[in-house]
Amino acid sequence: MIKNFEKTKLITHQGCLDGSVSAILFHSAGGKIDNVIFSQAGKQVDKTVVELCDNFDGEILIVDLSVSEEIAKYLNLRGNVTLIDH
Repeated sequence: MIKNFEKTKLITHQGCLDGSVSAILFHSAGGKIDNVIFSQAGKQVDKTVVELCDNFDGEILIVDLSVSEEIAKYLNLRGNVTLIDH
């Protein structure tokens, strides 16, 4: 299945090759560089995710980051979110 990533937002890890490669692959698949959000791990991820969800209703990819159990439940209710890790 081919996806259109043009309107998708990507949240990935800041300061590591995993996050950088995620952004490169996202861009190569048609995602806009302006739609890449880099976040630090830990509590900052939860804050970044909630802030994005409050201001964006489209598809969100969260790659190479973990969210808290509370935020995972929030994302499950929101829908249109994909979590990918290795």
